Amino acid sequence: MWAIGSGTDGSFSLLNGGGKVVNLGDSIYYLVCFVVLFALIGGIIFGIYWVIRHFK
Repeated sequence: MWAIGSGTDGSFSLLNGGGKVVNLGDSIYYLVCFVVLFALIGGIIFGIYWVIRHFK
């Protein structure tokens, strides 16, 4: 949870702090990276949960 929280805070501070400098293309790029990272972490957590449930 700490890793997800720090990633969320970093992404939002990056978008909010650099909003005037970062253009729309870069904002979409950061958003896509954040979504991919979130999906990857969620998939790993779900995979571990499925393996534990499968072997019980």
